[in-house]
This record gives sequence, C-alpha cells and structure tokens, in this order.
Amino acid sequence: MDPEEQAQLLGDVARLLGMFLPSGWTRSTVRYSPEGSSVEVTGLDGQTGTFPAPPALNEILAVLRQGAAEPWTAATFRLTFPDTHEIDYETATAPDGLRMAAAPLPADGETRPDVPEDERDALVRYLEQAPIVLAARSLDVDELDPGRAARVPLTFHTDGAWVWPGAVGYYLRAHDVAPDPELVAHARGNGFRPPEVDDATRGAAVTLIRS
Repeated sequence: MDPEEQAQLLGDVARLLGMFLPSGWTRSTVRYSPEGSSVEVTGLDGQTGTFPAPPALNEILAVLRQGAAEPWTAATFRLTFPDTHEIDYETATAPDGLRMAAAPLPADGETRPDVPEDERDALVRYLEQAPIVLAARSLDVDELDPGRAARVPLTFHTDGAWVWPGAVGYYLRAHDVAPDPELVAHARGNGFRPPEVDDATRGAAVTLIRS
C-alpha cells in the first residue's frame, strides 16, 4: 500500500469516526488493536466518554494494518475538530529465536529424513493450520507437476518459533516432500498442535519474512 492509499484510508477513518461522535465534541482518540478497540471522545465541557469502536471503523484500520509496509501491532488515531488527524503505530519486536524454515523443496544435493508415515497427516495439519501471517490472493504452480492447475498456497505461517511458506505443507501433502527436519522436530515437540501466537509475534514474523 503506497502513502497516498494510506492517507486516503486515514481520511476515511476520520470521516467515519465523525459520524459516530456526539454533537459538541472537540477531540477523539481511537485505540485500535485486533483484539479490541475503543473510542474516547472529549466534549466542549471537558468531559470525556468512551465507547466501543464501530465495526466499520475496525475494518478500515484492519485493512490499513494489512497493507502496511512496516508491520505494526496496534495504533492510536487522534481526531481534532473538525478534521485534523494523526496516527501513531506500535511495532512488534521479534522474539529471540524466531527462525525461517528451509525452502519447501530441497536444494540440489540436499537430503532430508522422510517423515514417518504415522506422523505425516498430523504434521500436514500442523503446517497448514498454524496461523497465517501473510497471504496472496493467487496460487502458485506446482513445481513438481507444472501441468496441474495452480494450487500451491502463497502464504506464510508461524507457530511463534518458526516461520514457513504454505508451500511446505502442500508439498508434504501432495508429494510427500519432507520439510526442514528442525521444523519437523519442533512440531513433534509441540505434539503436532499449533500453539496460540500473540499479535506481536505475528508482526515479528512478517518482519522476518520481509527482511
């Protein structure tokens, strides 16, 4: 998302917020995060009130966050009567040890241990059900069967310790291609159950992907 598009969305936030504010307001602050948002409004008498952010406002801010060039985890939007506005972002700090998995397909000469048959389905579920932190709308071509319709997901997942492309799960499921053995060992240590991943770690994963 380029700066002009961001500015347009922020203008949309200001206009939409103004529609929900009571008469006589002088300034308002929106504190946004994916977990929940609130609006604080101050009137001419200096009295302050708070109410939940309207869903439509959250939707615009979510689009702004998704299209940000630099990942952020929360934002504070300030509107001063009649339409002066500014926004501050809170950015994520990468947790120690967050690692990018090896490429979905082994490099020439690279060997990887086979995934045991009794763990294969559980590992596929782990790889495909872990939180998605980046996704494209299109699909990629299967490099091992290019004649098939494009079906390889252009996504990235994280479990809070590792980050991997969605293609990793695809090639294991479709062609039995073993993933990075250290990622496999980590998933096994988690009992093949993806853990919850907080928003800061998801943002840090996006930073790692884009670095």
